[in-house]
Amino acid sequence: MVTFMKTSIITVIKNEEKHVRKCIDAILRQTRSEFELIVLDNGSKDGTAAIVNSFKDPRIRYIYEPQEVGIAKLRNIGIKRSSGDYVFFTDGDCIPSKYWLEEGMLTFEKTDAVGVEGKTLYESPAKVTVSDQDTFQYGPGEFMTCNVAYRRDALDKVKYFDSHFRRGSEDRDLALRIQEIGNIAFSSDMLVVHQTKKLTPRGVMEKAKRAEDRVYLIKKHGWAGNFKCGPKPRFNMKVLELEKLILILCPPLMILNERYASFNDIIVGITKYFSYIYERYLIWKSAIKYRIFVI
Repeated sequence: MVTFMKTSIITVIKNEEKHVRKCIDAILRQTRSEFELIVLDNGSKDGTAAIVNSFKDPRIRYIYEPQEVGIAKLRNIGIKRSSGDYVFFTDGDCIPSKYWLEEGMLTFEKTDAVGVEGKTLYESPAKVTVSDQDTFQYGPGEFMTCNVAYRRDALDKVKYFDSHFRRGSEDRDLALRIQEIGNIAFSSDMLVVHQTKKLTPRGVMEKAKRAEDRVYLIKKHGWAGNFKCGPKPRFNMKVLELEKLILILCPPLMILNERYASFNDIIVGITKYFSYIYERYLIWKSAIKYRIFVI
């Protein structure tokens, strides 16, 4: 029987057959090898499950959740099934550096931090275009769950992720509540690379639905609360996603604002424009629901 020392890694996946093998390979090659890996599969319909189950490493625990329970509740399932004193989060389309876990744990051991966030790069063989799911973080203040870790006792104290968040913003909400009880450090050596990933028109419209969660975040913490997480947020004067509102009002800027290199880029670019309109509708609808002023 394998004894896991201190550390749990939680990764959430869905239909990631193109990326999950590299992710798990990278995790299993960590220089700090004593950990448990909890892989939460939220109803994959492709070959994801077969790939995960092809790994015979006893450190892996595969959990299949067929119901669409929302991203926050899904992560909470992982936390409750974990046994580590420290909980690291990454995603199935990411590749953690082999020193990722070691650098995170060193930060915990050398500081009084209750959380550590790392540096995230986007892996792209060519110049990024409008259809790239360009995910990156170079400095502190984003707290993305593709590259963050928390002490278990801190997670217990704040009662984990708020399950009301279904598609996003659960990471920022958690960080705001964690910061009320302790410091979250940043380590540029705790490195994750987000694999190249292209958006589809359907994926673009699904991302727009995250607007509802962003409005709920403002409802919980107020506009000023978003500044506590570091960089200036992407809204101003109570205008959420100001840049997108400008693009709605001036569509030609879509061409100047993004790079186009293929027919798929054109389709995705057109879809993005309509997704911004749909997103604005969801912002206003949610603002009425939560009775707050958001443009």
